[in-house]
Amino acid sequence: MNKLLKLSLSSLLVVTSHASLADDSMLEQYTYDMIAQNVSKGFEPTANSIKINGSDIYVSYTTWADTAASYNDNDDRVVRQNGLDYSQTYGLAMTNKDHGGGLSDWHTIDNNQDDWKFDFDMVLFSFSEAVALTNTKFNYLTGAGNENQLTVVGFDNIDIFKNASSSVTTWTDIAASSAITSITHKNISTNPHNLGNYEVTYPTSLKEAKYWLVGAYNTYFDPNNDETSISGSGFKLASLGISQRNETPDVDVSEPGAFAIMSLGLGLLLYRRKRRV
Repeated sequence: MNKLLKLSLSSLLVVTSHASLADDSMLEQYTYDMIAQNVSKGFEPTANSIKINGSDIYVSYTTWADTAASYNDNDDRVVRQNGLDYSQTYGLAMTNKDHGGGLSDWHTIDNNQDDWKFDFDMVLFSFSEAVALTNTKFNYLTGAGNENQLTVVGFDNIDIFKNASSSVTTWTDIAASSAITSITHKNISTNPHNLGNYEVTYPTSLKEAKYWLVGAYNTYFDPNNDETSISGSGFKLASLGISQRNETPDVDVSEPGAFAIMSLGLGLLLYRRKRRV
């Protein structure tokens, strides 16, 4: 094989290798364990550090439900911040401002209809950088198993939540927010047994976002259903699986130029074969 043909084949290999680098990326994944790690409350993610792609990402949370402002108040469509219920065994749950003694939603994130007031419980996670959710694990699950039990919503800002404490904000308002980037609804298990290990994985179509609302299936984010279509369920959050794409710097490759070199290499191969015949 002459030197020109060797050079052409080498160029072909180099161009092919560089072209693949232009589309290459690595997905860094991490599990935020709400049982093993401290869970901090607040809008600003400044307490718990997660290292992804070599940098620290911080996370915190706030809890939300359309509960009454007081026990005798009937405006249970107004969304308010609620309390925390945390277990070293089962994970993160919440207490509602309108709960009464002995009710089943006292220590779960739920959408039960058999309580003193019907409500949707959700947890808003704030990250210092945009991430995607890959999965969620639960150590406790109760209620109906033949329907959607979980709603997950991504936001690029949470101004509507920050303003909720000083205004009349409803789930209708939040579901119509232009800050929403992704929505998905999931069934956790068709046969919940209260205690156990449950896991839900999310579609890769979920976009990265700095703010994620995770909670009981909320019909306000699903225009195909209303609250009369569900019988209710509740759970406790054990961990969140998150990911962040680590982009490999693109290599500047001219597609016409690469194609021309590849064509030249193939042409020389055919020419060489023809001369041997």
